[in-house]
Amino acid sequence: MAFFARQLDVKIENNTIQLPGSVGQGVIQQFHPIKEIAVSYMHLKLYEPVILIRKPAKSSARFPIMIYNQELEGKQEIGGQVKIIGRNTPNGIFVPSPQIGTRWEMPVNAWISQLTLGIDKKWLLSLVDEEKANYVTQLLKNKKPYYIFESLTPQMLREIETIHELIGRKGQPLINLHLHNKSLELILLFLEKLVQRTSEGATAILNQKDVEKLFFIRKEILENLENAPPLKQLAYQAGMSVSKLQKSFKQIFGKSISQFALHEKMQLAKQKLGSKKYSVSEVGYSLGYSNLSHFSNAFKNQFGLNPKKYLSSLK
Repeated sequence: MAFFARQLDVKIENNTIQLPGSVGQGVIQQFHPIKEIAVSYMHLKLYEPVILIRKPAKSSARFPIMIYNQELEGKQEIGGQVKIIGRNTPNGIFVPSPQIGTRWEMPVNAWISQLTLGIDKKWLLSLVDEEKANYVTQLLKNKKPYYIFESLTPQMLREIETIHELIGRKGQPLINLHLHNKSLELILLFLEKLVQRTSEGATAILNQKDVEKLFFIRKEILENLENAPPLKQLAYQAGMSVSKLQKSFKQIFGKSISQFALHEKMQLAKQKLGSKKYSVSEVGYSLGYSNLSHFSNAFKNQFGLNPKKYLSSLK
């Protein structure tokens, strides 16, 4: 909070920065669901270009997970390189050591949405199995400069959206408890991705342009879950052969294209049913199933019970 206040030359009141009309719209807020976790939330639109600079520091007791949730892609300069950041890029999450400085170019007249989880390192280390999560413990104990970027998964984006909704209900009973719960879920999802990393990196044999194309293909699939584009069309859009697209997609996202599309389609079905606004048939038809028994079987294969039983369990 103090970092943004200094950079934007504004005041902090009640853990909130309200942008003055001369600067832009929106707020920056900080919450402490428990003392070991600080949740900083930024949702704003700037009227003039702003450059934010993070200066290096000697040490910090916090492990920061910085999440770039905006659709509009931004630019971040670090280590002599310019990274394209945003929810649909390979650089949706940024984790720096305190010794790392960086520079952000904030876009003008566009809503920017960012979430930062500042976690107490000692507390987090006490919860991590060192033998089974060696890469994570190395980062938490590392005293040398480092930074990493990671991508946001659809499941992470759903948790972030829930946190966004919770923050909008600030002041209601049990909000801190809900924020605590969702923050832990988001932290866990991120750490699980880190555990899967190797020292060489998961994308060693792919060039950056290929990685960016794969994220574009993932976005195309997510935006057309009810009628996923055929493989040949996706391969054409990516400028790859079908076999290279299939192999590269699985390398980056851990599932084949068909597995990924089905998994996300069922997650969306579960979300819609959980809202209690739709019937089983309405959800099935909305996701492109003309045969509801096929929808029921796919749902049961993923969650262990059919849609009707799941809906009944919510009552």
